[in-house]
Amino acid sequence: MKEHPTHKVLLSARGFLATNSSEDLVMCIYRFARARISGEYRVVVEEERLERFARFITGLDDVKYAASGGIEAMLKKDKFDTVISAVPVTLRQALINCSVFIAKGKARFLRADLEKRLISETGFADIVRDIAKNMFSRPALNSVLAALSRRLRLEKPLGTPRSLIIETVNMCNLKCPLCPTGTGSLGRTGARMELSVFKKLVDSNLGVFLNTESIYMDFYGDPLMNRDIFGMIKYLKDKGAGHVEISTNASFPLDERKAREIVMSGVDLILFAVDGADQETYSRYRKGGDLSAVKEFIKGLVRMKKILGAVKPYLVLQFILMKHNAHQLQAAKEMAVVLGADSFKIKFLDVFRSDGGDVEEFIPDDPGSAQYVKKADGYEHKRSTGNNTCGLLWSSAVIMVDGSVVPCCTDARGRVVLGNVFKRGIEHIWKGEKYRDLRREIHRDKKAIPLCRDCPSQ
Repeated sequence: MKEHPTHKVLLSARGFLATNSSEDLVMCIYRFARARISGEYRVVVEEERLERFARFITGLDDVKYAASGGIEAMLKKDKFDTVISAVPVTLRQALINCSVFIAKGKARFLRADLEKRLISETGFADIVRDIAKNMFSRPALNSVLAALSRRLRLEKPLGTPRSLIIETVNMCNLKCPLCPTGTGSLGRTGARMELSVFKKLVDSNLGVFLNTESIYMDFYGDPLMNRDIFGMIKYLKDKGAGHVEISTNASFPLDERKAREIVMSGVDLILFAVDGADQETYSRYRKGGDLSAVKEFIKGLVRMKKILGAVKPYLVLQFILMKHNAHQLQAAKEMAVVLGADSFKIKFLDVFRSDGGDVEEFIPDDPGSAQYVKKADGYEHKRSTGNNTCGLLWSSAVIMVDGSVVPCCTDARGRVVLGNVFKRGIEHIWKGEKYRDLRREIHRDKKAIPLCRDCPSQ
């Protein structure tokens, strides 16, 4: 097959180039098609909130995030084939329109040579039909309902959660100093969800699970502490669930049997928390972790993917940028390449969800690498606006290991419990009185809610 150059697309919410004409849209889809064949494609998002959307809309897991202020520099040094300027809903609609346009064979306005290339070179028509099908899938339509519900400020939303976070275990093998699980201050009894219980949860709420764009199988605990985690994921995927991912410290032994089980489970993405390029730096925060074991774990999965000819899981090495490890950022990127990871992700330290440990020890010295500014009474997120709104209440729900439903990932201790999935269905809780009261209160006075007072979500 003919080799194509790397195709680069920038998804922008601000506006560098408008894709209003039909030919622009067709060319955009054409590049998606070529990229799927060549395997040489790069998507960069301007805002972190677009990252999951970009993965969903393109079907690609390798989506880069350019930190705030980095887009202009990126445009100067890197040439992009396409710059799509649109907010998510606009971009989604643009692709829907383009997909329908092509699927119905209305590409006559295109130059004959381009039309021929679209059909013969890439199998374009079939790919566009797949894209169009995805656009009108259950998750896509449910996402539209979620966005509409938030825009209309509906206390009882249309549809069901766009994403679910499921805690299958609330224990961890490490002692990270800013994590309530690691410091033993979570305030909840350690527990694991049994496979039989998980299957019952899925079966009794199957419609909700099939509506989701993404399911995250971890919360305040490492999912690998549950021996049934990949059996759970396989059950979900066999039932028809979409994107399923986990985050782990991967400081566990991995043999060939376990590697095969992981790849065969169908898990779409695994994020590895690796915050250092040598053991000394790594263990400064990941206390009790073994970097050599983590490396072997990642290499073992890469090896098994090759043996099985599998594309997934997509392997992401995540590096939390902190004061003590900032000097190893480049070394960590190089380590990711050597290990065979598919992507490298920089994450900024989250003080808001910390356990009140010695935050000063870990916040980066470089102001540009810190999300928080110090105030007399603590820290404030740079994005804090004080707006009485929160998109999470219309898009995502968290299910704790005991079945309790809490509004978001900031509620580690279960202070705002909105129901229990072992007593009521997810949709019933989602549209129930407690959720409606919380949405109403958010719109009235967000700062009056202790859990939400300093949260940057908008």
